[in-house]
Amino acid sequence: MSEKLEIRLCPLAEAPALMSFIDRHWRSGHILSRDEALLRWQFAPARLAGAAADELSVLLACRGGKIVGMLGLIPFEFNFRGRRAAGAWLANWLALPEVTGAGLTLMETARKLGCEARFAFGIGQAVEGLYGRMGFEVLPRCPRWVAVLDAPAACELIARANPAASAEAVDAVARQYCIVDPEDADGKVAEAFGELGGQWNRCWETRFAPRLVGGCRDAAYINWRYVNHPRFHYEKCFAYADDPAQPTGLAIWRIEPVRDMPHKVLRIVEFLADGPAAVALARAVLAAGRRARAALADFYCTCPAAAAALEDAGFRRHEPAPDRPAIPARFQPLDGAEDTIRGAFGLGAVWRKETGPLLTRADFYVTKSDDDMDRPN
Repeated sequence: MSEKLEIRLCPLAEAPALMSFIDRHWRSGHILSRDEALLRWQFAPARLAGAAADELSVLLACRGGKIVGMLGLIPFEFNFRGRRAAGAWLANWLALPEVTGAGLTLMETARKLGCEARFAFGIGQAVEGLYGRMGFEVLPRCPRWVAVLDAPAACELIARANPAASAEAVDAVARQYCIVDPEDADGKVAEAFGELGGQWNRCWETRFAPRLVGGCRDAAYINWRYVNHPRFHYEKCFAYADDPAQPTGLAIWRIEPVRDMPHKVLRIVEFLADGPAAVALARAVLAAGRRARAALADFYCTCPAAAAALEDAGFRRHEPAPDRPAIPARFQPLDGAEDTIRGAFGLGAVWRKETGPLLTRADFYVTKSDDDMDRPN
């Protein structure tokens, strides 16, 4: 008789065993198999309701005392136009093929933990159908906006990522996204230092939460996700109307060096603004890119309205085509693979009745920094 399958949260003391399991069965050398500080930050015990202080927010499937499956839970608060529910981003969902039913049992356990919103971003094409059969909405490709800030540098990146492309084809792609003579950042903007507090919470709760659907972007989330990240340095900027201490918008980005090349790129991870604030923030981000000598900038987001001001500033929505060189999206190392980020979004039945299909909503806001997409490799 086979031993019973046990599902439990991972104790902190078993982090090394979890890392070894990721290395052997997810991918050899994966960042979470070699960076315990990042693992503990991503799956911090204090962020999952009901988890003990010595438990990571990772569900383990165990048999005979050995790990045979895992499901990482990155807790977040689901925001539906100002109302909140518990949620979790699903990461590193894995069960050994010989352990029948372990994967589905892990997913069902996550639901029973009270995660009304169960979202996954960056899923593989192979599991799209499985998520769909479980009732998740599947996003086949997250929109991406791109701006070329330094045409010669961008051409070098595109050419290296597409070695078979002609120089003419590379130049044509770069020129398509090139911002010519960008305007100076002359709006009312102020760099935001350190942790955010009540001033941003008031802005979030009054301006953005009531008209967006997705993860809550209050100060507690911003501080955990960006300010206190153990490996990346993010820059952030407020827009304001009259008083710099009363923000009306927020942009967050990081500068990423390209591995083995003397170039950098700017990755926008949050852009929350409208009206004059959005214009000011778009110009401020471009100015930061020019100061950093970034070759290009990009922004992944499910909400086209969030990128409207970036488009006004010169960003263009990227539409990959098989007959054109790809604009690289991965820089550690640089490669020319398709920039597809797929997602799967599931809600409890009561919330699903309230929201309707998430992917048809114009106010559904998810960015590349959600789940574990924006992290070291």
